[in-house]
Amino acid sequence: MTGPEPQHAILGASGASRWMVCPGSVRLASEIEFKDTGSSYAREGTAAHAVAEKALLDGMDPEFYVGQKFEGVKVDRDMAAAVRVYVEKVRMVAKACGTTIDESHVETQFTLDRLNPPGPMFGTVDYWDFDLNTKHLWILDYKHGAGVAVEATENPQLMYYALGAVLATGIKPAKVTVVIVQPRCFHDDGTVRDYTFDYDRLNSF
Repeated sequence: MTGPEPQHAILGASGASRWMVCPGSVRLASEIEFKDTGSSYAREGTAAHAVAEKALLDGMDPEFYVGQKFEGVKVDRDMAAAVRVYVEKVRMVAKACGTTIDESHVETQFTLDRLNPPGPMFGTVDYWDFDLNTKHLWILDYKHGAGVAVEATENPQLMYYALGAVLATGIKPAKVTVVIVQPRCFHDDGTVRDYTFDYDRLNSF
C-alpha cells in the first residue's frame, strides 16, 4: 500500500477537488514554485493529526497528551477534545468491522499506479477499514480546521482514497462510506458527516 517516495503528488488526493475540475491547474502547479509558509493553523492541524495517530496506535485517549508537544505544538485541552471526536469515531468503525487498529489502517498511503496514470497519483488516508463480512469499505478523514466546512458528499479526496484502498486490497466493496470528522467547524449536518455509495459510483468516479 505504500506509494512513491515523494510526500506530495501533483495529481494527489488532497488536490483532487481542484485538478479534477480544472485540469489546467496541473501544468500551472508544475511550473510555479510554491513555498510552504508553515502557518500556525497548518502546524496546529499537523499536530492534531499526530496526536490522533498516536492515540489510536497506543490505545490512549487524546487527553493523555495534553501538555506534550507534537510537531512543535503543545497539545491543549481544546485540541485533545477535538481529536477525541475523531478517535471515538475510528474506534466505533473498527469495532463494527471487527478490526484491530494498527499501522496498516492508520495514516496509510495509497497509490493509483495500477491505473497507469499520466503521473504519480497517491495520497495518505487518515484511517480506512473494511468489513469483510458485509464488504463495506470505510474511509475516514479528520479536518482540524475551523474556518471552512468540508462536505462529505461526493468528496473527491475521500473517493480517491476509496479507489486506492480497492486497488490495494483487490476486494470489490458492496458499499463505501466516506466520513469527514470536523469538530471545530459548524455544519448543519453536525461535526461527523458521511456519504455512502456503491461500487458502480466509485467506478464511474
